[in-house]
Amino acid sequence: MRFLILSALLLLAPLVPAVDSTLDRYDALLERYVVDGNVRYDAWRDDKSDRDALAEVIEAFEATSPATLGANDRFALYINLYNAETLQIVLDGDPEKSIKDLSKARFGYGIFFKKHIDFDGETISLNSLEKRLRVESGDPRVHFAVNCASRSCPALLEEAYRGERLDDQLERQSFAFLEREDALRFEERAFGAPVVRLSKIFDWYVEDFGGKQGVRNFVREYAPEEIRARITGGGFRVAYMAYDWNLNRAGR
Repeated sequence: MRFLILSALLLLAPLVPAVDSTLDRYDALLERYVVDGNVRYDAWRDDKSDRDALAEVIEAFEATSPATLGANDRFALYINLYNAETLQIVLDGDPEKSIKDLSKARFGYGIFFKKHIDFDGETISLNSLEKRLRVESGDPRVHFAVNCASRSCPALLEEAYRGERLDDQLERQSFAFLEREDALRFEERAFGAPVVRLSKIFDWYVEDFGGKQGVRNFVREYAPEEIRARITGGGFRVAYMAYDWNLNRAGR
């Protein structure tokens, strides 16, 4: 019996290093090409070995069974797969201005609904993967982890998401997003309640935040301290800003 248990452990042992190795490779790519949340797409596209490395990372993510993972590791996998697939779409498609240029549909969202991700026994789209993450996690902070390769998206983190520190990563991303003027802007009014202008993310996914009041509560919790002090305990009106779909391109 002891021999059988030891044999089983020896067979399972390589699985954990393999996962860590994939995340380490992904870390290295992100550290090399992500600058302040934007991506050096042209330099990455010109380096065949690093493009191949991204493809291999994606294959490893796709081959991972989410059923074998704990909740945080599973959510981290979804986020990493979404972001890596989006990077590959841009590297392969080389859009001039926006990832939406790669869609055939008039309004440009088709790229997010195209089924090209082989994962968990089916072929799914970015939209389906994001929905799975949103529903299973029930955590609105995940909206600030997935990146749609656009200027108004939450910044692409310069490291892989990992289950053991996912909560800290989501916290940092939520606070960082609301520090941006294109995500949160406070406007005092001479008459009437002040206006808080928010990213369209809060409008599109309002129910994920618990409705309109949930959005207000989230802003009160994650807004920069100076703004939080001005809206805590007081009323404010909410308005939404236009979304910039231009590519989150960094210089070479």
